[in-house]
Amino acid sequence: NGYVDVESVRFTGLQMGLDGAADLITLSNANVKITGTLDTTGYIKVASTKFTVDATGNTYADGTLGVKGVSTLEDDLLLSEANAVIEHTSTDAAASLTIKSSSGYVDVESVRFTTDEIGIATDADLIKLTDQQVSVRGKLQTTDDILMSEATAALTHDAASGVGLAITSSNGYVDVE
Repeated sequence: NGYVDVESVRFTGLQMGLDGAADLITLSNANVKITGTLDTTGYIKVASTKFTVDATGNTYADGTLGVKGVSTLEDDLLLSEANAVIEHTSTDAAASLTIKSSSGYVDVESVRFTTDEIGIATDADLIKLTDQQVSVRGKLQTTDDILMSEATAALTHDAASGVGLAITSSNGYVDVE
């Protein structure tokens, strides 16, 4: 029930270590426990679907983290670089990038995207997109001309209440050809 020292390595039962730290490696049935830091200059190969990180504190990777396959995050993804980029790269001419939510909306800054509608948090359906049509559900305000390039363009008023249509100017005349 003692120990055996071979050179500077100490063997005590199922443990290997040094004189001052005899339990750096502990062997048990189908398990190896390493106490301390594992430092390697080569790769650590783990069988597929067998790698987990059990950490109670922050865990980080020095360098680039490459992932082959789907990545699932159970919390936020925070980017701390001053000018961060999310980049999609593919050699396929038909490739695309999709950002979607399977259970709600997607916010980009203060703009909210919900299925085929665009808006803000307090009015999520200001713009509705359908095939060859954009519907604005609110006041449309512009500081420049409105150009209609259709050969037979029409400005149509279609209100269920039948109240009417007014074309007015607050600073000048209304010119109708």
